[in-house]
Amino acid sequence: CRADLSGGEAVVTVLCTEVDGVRLSCPDALAVAPDGIIYFSDATGFSPVTYGNADLAFQYESYYHSSDGRVCAYDPATGQSRVVASGFSGANGIAVSHDGRYLYVCETMEYSVWRIPAGIRDGVKGNGAELFLSNLPGYPDNLSAGEDGRYWVGLVSPRTPSWDEMLSGTLLRKVFLRYSQIEDTGTPGAMPLTGTAAVFAFDDEGNITAFCMAEDTEYHHITGVCETEDRLYFHSNNYTGKIGYLQK
Repeated sequence: CRADLSGGEAVVTVLCTEVDGVRLSCPDALAVAPDGIIYFSDATGFSPVTYGNADLAFQYESYYHSSDGRVCAYDPATGQSRVVASGFSGANGIAVSHDGRYLYVCETMEYSVWRIPAGIRDGVKGNGAELFLSNLPGYPDNLSAGEDGRYWVGLVSPRTPSWDEMLSGTLLRKVFLRYSQIEDTGTPGAMPLTGTAAVFAFDDEGNITAFCMAEDTEYHHITGVCETEDRLYFHSNNYTGKIGYLQK
């Protein structure tokens, strides 16, 4: 959607509800390129509308690994849209590279960041989409372009050995899904009071240029970063009702 705030009241216009004949299921993050093209992620086929909230949709994607997440593009000048690349398990944060040539996309359920040429159409992982960072220590969420050539990623929660073992075994996941119920942590009362907060930054060469982490902190589950000249502002879904920051 686009919100026009120039008048006395906000005017909201729906721009895109489907791409290549397939309705958007879980549109997640977006980034606007210098030429005005809007790139966005459609995280998974598990819709928050169907499953109650975005947290549960991601939980189902984590167990099922349907890998039907997409990266799409919308041109406001023509009203045309296209699939840039597909095959992602939890296509999440997205940022346009500083030179405008590439997209960086977080694949949450595979602990990875992918680099995709901005101009391609109908690419897939390994064919048009290049694995750029892998085996991250947590679940990458939002991704944003920062200062001095950096890109920031929020690690919404750390990895655990038991969960890694669960994800590596299809049979384990099938047993869990048959005999257990996926926990809904997407409500204020279900979130722990303390937890781990972690973010990192990388550059176009794949170097990790910064890593910040705090454990047992009240401001945790960091989903992303907004960098200004003197501060890092943190997004979070920990239901504190607050915006955190770190002085640089």
